[in-house]
Amino acid sequence: MDKYIIDECLGLDTLAERIVVREKDSNKTYLLSKMELMDMATTVVAYQEYLPLMKLSYENVALYFDIFTSFDHKISATFINLISEYFPMGNLDIYLQKLRNNKNALNNQLVDIWFAQILDGLMFLWNQNIVHRNLKPDCIYLRGENNEENCSLIIGDIIPLSVAYDLRMRTRLPRRALSYTAPEILESGQYTIQSDIYSLGCILLDMITCDTLTDEETLQLRICARHDASTLSETLQNLQNVHETIPALIGQMVVPNPEERLKEEDFLHDEYIIESMHNIDSSQMKYPSLSDKKQTRNDLVNNEKFEYYLNYLKQHRNAESRIEYAIQLCNQSKSIDLSSLAMCFQKDIIPIVEHFLSNLIIIENTLELLIKIIHNDTIITSQIVTFIRKIIPLYENNEDIIKKITDILIVLATQNEKLLNNARIASHLVQIMTKHEHNADISAKCCTLLWLMAKDSMTNELRDHQATILSILLKILQNHSDNSDLFTKVCFAFLPFVFEKSTVDYLVQFNLVRYFTIGLQKHNDNCQAIKAALAVLSELFKLDERCVMRFLCSRSNDGTLLDSMESLNKIFDRFKNYIDIARGILTLLKSMSSYDDAIDEMISTKIDENLLYEIKRFHSENDDIAQTCEHIMTCIRQRRAIS
Repeated sequence: MDKYIIDECLGLDTLAERIVVREKDSNKTYLLSKMELMDMATTVVAYQEYLPLMKLSYENVALYFDIFTSFDHKISATFINLISEYFPMGNLDIYLQKLRNNKNALNNQLVDIWFAQILDGLMFLWNQNIVHRNLKPDCIYLRGENNEENCSLIIGDIIPLSVAYDLRMRTRLPRRALSYTAPEILESGQYTIQSDIYSLGCILLDMITCDTLTDEETLQLRICARHDASTLSETLQNLQNVHETIPALIGQMVVPNPEERLKEEDFLHDEYIIESMHNIDSSQMKYPSLSDKKQTRNDLVNNEKFEYYLNYLKQHRNAESRIEYAIQLCNQSKSIDLSSLAMCFQKDIIPIVEHFLSNLIIIENTLELLIKIIHNDTIITSQIVTFIRKIIPLYENNEDIIKKITDILIVLATQNEKLLNNARIASHLVQIMTKHEHNADISAKCCTLLWLMAKDSMTNELRDHQATILSILLKILQNHSDNSDLFTKVCFAFLPFVFEKSTVDYLVQFNLVRYFTIGLQKHNDNCQAIKAALAVLSELFKLDERCVMRFLCSRSNDGTLLDSMESLNKIFDRFKNYIDIARGILTLLKSMSSYDDAIDEMISTKIDENLLYEIKRFHSENDDIAQTCEHIMTCIRQRRAIS
């Protein structure tokens, strides 16, 4: 310490006490970092481990000039003292905090340059078999003068193993500093290049959220990302418009499992990283020539093996234009092995595509690929439903995308409706139905989905949206009154709700009985529509007499009173040979037979002398039809006797 003069004490941070010093002989200014360690033995080991750092000389790595140990007898403390390059412009953390306080964004061009400079310094260290172990914004310094944006970034505060594992050092770290540390460090203490990559991802997250998140919000996000990637994924999706590529990279770097994290070799093949490193003239990368790039794309066109497409996607997983190109070619290919595609779709394709959810071409072609393999059992999983659920809010106004999505969901629900219910897809489905109530095709698909999701058991999520769903079904019936197929599907979608206690109250509000009655008459030439309407009306009549009266007193849109009983005669005349129709009519009449007003209507229309007689005569060989006819006729005779 005799060689140096103290100019300024900067204070104690998470790593060391920082002091600005001047060398007596040269009058040059340096930074003294005074680190207190556990004991003299640890200090001696740290001294030996720091010595190789004295030899490092690279543009984006801080220079170390001297190292010595010291001992404070008053407090019985040992110190390792590092003399390194001094950066009067401060560190990245200070500058990002300044931007965050003013809610200013970091320029994207500067993000690209600074990311490349940090990575350039790290790759140099990795190539020297050195792991940083302490990567966070306050360990990255600004080299330059006057204006931060004209500065370059320099990596400093590298720590060796002995310092990283020193108990005194570890217990001094606050949670903010620890939030940049990879999860495996806290679990096993194993520092690797992968742990540096995790920390770099956290730094990138800080760089692109200066104008959108507070310091506390980014801290909580980093903490949550250790245990649950979904919170981070949602944030990164919202940041796709902020930077085209960085959010996708962060999503692959800030991954709790180091095995699933982006690896050092992945940086060497990423188009965006290669270009960014090329722009700063980094010596750590090998740059492909334009002819190499063109040849790679030509090979992709000429080689239709799925494995080749997959390798290409993995190699260029962060290059949006290349992913778009490869997904399109893969979808257009007529010779792709669909079984191989199905095996790799969830593990390999979805993680890549999820970083480009806002790219319409990528999503459209990915969905078309999924449709080709959706009947494969390996695809019927919750991961596929989760992937689809992420897409819906982004494309809920795009009819073509929504049609593809609903087709996929119908297949999934047919195989296992619990997948959709567990993923809470109902709220998204309601949103789609609301936006596309005038589109008959989408409405029909959504009605089918509703029925598949609720036919076995009603979920709480569907109950929560019951009023909205019934309102939408009413609008669909109003908007597409001539569409028999859609009317049938609305009936099926409505049927599971009949058994809910609150349905009758909603029926009074929405008057759905009237529209089912109108539909029964309007579509009396469509067997499926008739059976569906009869089934719905029969169940409604069992619930409440008001439903029966609305059936008997319904009017058409022009105000004409509908002859509901006569419509049943016409339906039977048209479909005499269909035993299901006969059973449906009898079930309907039987459900009405417990109400006096309904029996009076049957008497006035002489339904026992014509319709019941014809049904009983035409299907005389069927015992259950004969018994039901007799039951209704008995109710009519009893009512006549009382009258």
